[in-house]
Parts: sequence; structure tokens; C-alpha cells
Amino acid sequence: MSLGVVRAMIRFAALLAITVLAAGCSWFYGFPPGEAIPEPSTIATYASGRATVTIDGGGTTIVLDRLTTPGTLVDMYGGEVTWRNDDGWYMKLLGPTPTGPLGRPGFGSAYLQLDRIADGTHWTTSQFGPGCNVAIMQADAKGLVGSATCRSLRWSDALAGGAFDASPSSVPGEDPFDAEITFEAFPAE
Repeated sequence: MSLGVVRAMIRFAALLAITVLAAGCSWFYGFPPGEAIPEPSTIATYASGRATVTIDGGGTTIVLDRLTTPGTLVDMYGGEVTWRNDDGWYMKLLGPTPTGPLGRPGFGSAYLQLDRIADGTHWTTSQFGPGCNVAIMQADAKGLVGSATCRSLRWSDALAGGAFDASPSSVPGEDPFDAEITFEAFPAE
């Protein structure tokens, strides 16, 4: 990355910070200056769930049979749920909101990430590039249900890069892969 690009990024970040400070966070999130952002409220706490990750058209299927901790769904900011299994696989879903970002109509977008802990390493995927197209069918007090189609995901070593790496380096010898994913999470009965 050239020095000019880095300087432009620093100027943009500084300008954004000044704008947010001057107008307040409410403007940044789409509310008029001076209008308070409504208090978020928890819609659901999810206690159980399951996710299935099918890699490269069925070559490998991974079942994540439980949640790491209770997942939550908050009206304005969305959900956060992490599934796992005993083989060191994890999947984190962030952001699906029942009313869209910050109370706006429609489901908001979601971010999905896969992680693998094995042989003393932590591999992770990111959504740089094509990433995952996440479809939320339900996000409410009764449950969180959806699916995702991921294209050209790459494993990177989560702990090998520096804090300011623009893009993580891929794990040597690991080719890009596609994944079809289904997931669900439910409150305690």
C-alpha cells in the first residue's frame, strides 16, 4: 500500500471522527442531529441451536451442535450467536435484525465467519472478496433461522498477521472453498 493511500485513509478517518463528534452519534446512525437514539431492548436470548456447514458441494459436512454461550437478539443492533462443536469448529453470526438496522423496516444484513482451532492454530475466514450471502428467514423471540451461501472463502491464520494488516494472509496449501450453511437458535423452553 502506498504512502499516499495510507495518508488518504488517515485523513478520511480523521474527517469521519470529527463529523461524528460534531454531529453526534445519532446523525451517524441516520437520526437527525440532536435526536436521541432510542434505547435498545433484548428481544430474545437463545439457549440452544445447531448449524450445518457443507463444504464444496458435500465433500465435507460439519455439524456445530451447540451454542458457545447464550446468543442474543437486540431490536436495534441485531443478533450475535456463535455455534461450535468438539472438533474445534466455530461459526459466528452477527447483525441480523428483525426490523432492519436501527429500527428501519426489513431484515438488516448479517455477517458470518467460520473458525477452526486445531494443532495450536486458529484459522478464520473473512468476508473480503465474495464472502457469504446470508438469508435470514426468522429473527424474533421464537428463534433465529437462516442459511448462507459462501463463495471462495479462504482460511487465514488469525494470530499470524499484524494488527494493521489490510488483508489477512491465506494459510499456505489451503485452497479457496465454497460452503452451504444452515443455522438455527432457540430460546430455552
